[in-house]
Amino acid sequence: MKKYAAGLILTLLLFAGCKKSEINQVDLKGTIKGEIQTMDEFGYGINDVNNIVVRLDGSEPLLSAITDSTGCYEINDIPSGTYNIIVSKEGYGEYQRQGFQIVGGKEPLYFNGSIVEKSSTTIDDLSLEIVNGTDIYLKCIVNHTYSASHGNNQIPAIRYFINNTDNPSDTNYLQTNIAGFEGESGTQLFSLVYLNEDLFPSGSKIYIRAYGCNGVWGTYLYLYGYYDILLNQYVDVTLGKASNIASIIVP
Repeated sequence: MKKYAAGLILTLLLFAGCKKSEINQVDLKGTIKGEIQTMDEFGYGINDVNNIVVRLDGSEPLLSAITDSTGCYEINDIPSGTYNIIVSKEGYGEYQRQGFQIVGGKEPLYFNGSIVEKSSTTIDDLSLEIVNGTDIYLKCIVNHTYSASHGNNQIPAIRYFINNTDNPSDTNYLQTNIAGFEGESGTQLFSLVYLNEDLFPSGSKIYIRAYGCNGVWGTYLYLYGYYDILLNQYVDVTLGKASNIASIIVP
């Protein structure tokens, strides 16, 4: 009993001897600052960097800042924790950096990023056609504002999402692919659809919906986007307006 009492007294004395600054270490707040750049839908840098909203999802109350005429921002008095940084502006794809840790202290943390205009490319009359008995081709009319004077390898493109249910979308799909387009606006795209046979075996029905996006010849990768750890999928931030839904039975 005496040992217990002595231990309790020692513990109380230790707390009594702590300075207030030491106790408050857990309440440290931090600062995040940086610069946001903007690009048009074909990947060219443009000077439209003011009034971009940078907010910390997960903060309560919500903490945010707006960029100045140089694209710079600063958010102060952020409680230590883990946040999703969300960058947005009207007409641009919303970008996220998930799982950003704020540890507090005098030194600011930096987050620099960029946002890209949403694609203005639109898709009309999407349909699917079987060629040579087994190949499935996607057909549609592609309308775009691209000009060859852009002079780089980024071109108008469509990204299509495939599912075995009748409501495919950019968040509801089993497979996705991209198809670049070099034709004049208002002309037809005719592109082979590559299917994962394990997901879509012969005799199954597939449904496809497409969106205008930014594309690069020779790649099926996402050029602009981020991996959403909550959805467990990659998000293409350049997607524009959705097309109609087309379907077909896999031969």
